[in-house]
Amino acid sequence: MWHRRKLNEIPLLYEALVYDAQKHQNFTVPNMISESHSNISISNWLQNWLNCDVSKPREAVCDHSIALLSAIVKSFTQYSTLQDYLRACAGLLKETVFDYQALPRCFVRIDVAHFIKIASKWTPLKSITRLAREMILRAIGLLIKCKTMNEIRVLLLSLFVLLTNETNGTDIENGEETPCEQQKRFLTEATSTGFVDLQIEFDDIVSLAETEDDARILIENEYKRQNEALDLYENPFQAWADDILLESKTLIKDGTGINPFYCPELVSVLIKTTKNIPLWSAVMIPIFDYEEDISSSAAVESSFKKLKK
Repeated sequence: MWHRRKLNEIPLLYEALVYDAQKHQNFTVPNMISESHSNISISNWLQNWLNCDVSKPREAVCDHSIALLSAIVKSFTQYSTLQDYLRACAGLLKETVFDYQALPRCFVRIDVAHFIKIASKWTPLKSITRLAREMILRAIGLLIKCKTMNEIRVLLLSLFVLLTNETNGTDIENGEETPCEQQKRFLTEATSTGFVDLQIEFDDIVSLAETEDDARILIENEYKRQNEALDLYENPFQAWADDILLESKTLIKDGTGINPFYCPELVSVLIKTTKNIPLWSAVMIPIFDYEEDISSSAAVESSFKKLKK
């Protein structure tokens, strides 16, 4: 049984699809079966494909695998590591004068469906009600659509306030609305009006996350282990998120009601997620001047489903 075998003993299929904009079709280019899931093995595979005198893609979408993301960055951009790619993105988002030399030669993105699926499995979400969980996941969906750091900042501050206040309602000292109550209303309105175009896909993703096979679960666990490696590197986006958290702590007030969204354990998960903001959000869309707000590798997933049959 697959669930009893180590991940490196499971043969993994890697497949890359290219989109033909003129014919509106996807077709498979390289594929590889390997028991290794490492940056080196994937980089070698991609490099062998490039050695066939093909052009490097301007955009690449994949799942949340750090090994895969790192290999794509190394093979398709001028940067040797994922950390360098993220630092370059941070610099481009801060600079008032655009540096074309720093612009990555390939726009690397995480598939939105995979990202939401990972988010739906965050352990702290199990401790809150279903309605609270759904609204937080909807807020994550809005974060994905953000095209500016300021938009992301507003949503993160709202989430941090909502997650760290035990009470809501009115302030027990002055009778005014607590910041938690204000942010709850803001997020409720935002997730009701700004989430329509993602609703069907969102429901399908969350439903699928509850019925995955053992092999996929093993791979997801490996992704989590790989993500821990990012903790070893200084990340400008995490430092930025830490500052937002500090601001949110000044908005903790005692209110008259019980806050159903109280989940301080989720804050650290969100901050860790901000390390990869350029990969899963739309914040780099204006930088790369691309039109697609939402990144998807659905074509690859569809190909895998056909193969399983």
